[in-house]
Amino acid sequence: MKKFLIFGLLSLFISPVTVQANPETDFRQEPKQNFEHPKRHHCPHLDAKQRLNLSDEQKEQARNLRLNSQEKIKPIAEDLKLKQSRKMELKSQNGDEKEIEQLGLEIKKLKQQMHGIIMQNERDFIQILTPEQKTEFNKIKQEGRRDFHGRNR
Repeated sequence: MKKFLIFGLLSLFISPVTVQANPETDFRQEPKQNFEHPKRHHCPHLDAKQRLNLSDEQKEQARNLRLNSQEKIKPIAEDLKLKQSRKMELKSQNGDEKEIEQLGLEIKKLKQQMHGIIMQNERDFIQILTPEQKTEFNKIKQEGRRDFHGRNR
């Protein structure tokens, strides 16, 4: 019995030393090779940027449009988050049905506002494109819709 106890304790002290001594088996280190997650696909908006071949001026205009729409969306998104959490809280506590319904309507309205800002941003973006770029942009949108609907079936 003492032999097993001594062997067990000895193996506990020796095994960490061998793992530390051999960096190839130290799994706490960062992997040495670039590892791409198998589920991660190419980023569609990066592909679209390359396909549209925007000029530097167009890139700056697009950036300004994006920042402007983000500024408009931010307070709406914060309000939306608060109302959604309040609605979930009321539902979990079996709260007032009228208040839950009212919050649902307000949430729907906020989502519509956000969608309107996003669509306006897209319309403004299309205005800075050349006719060839507009054609390519429409192709990209159609491909995105086809891919989206294909995944959700």
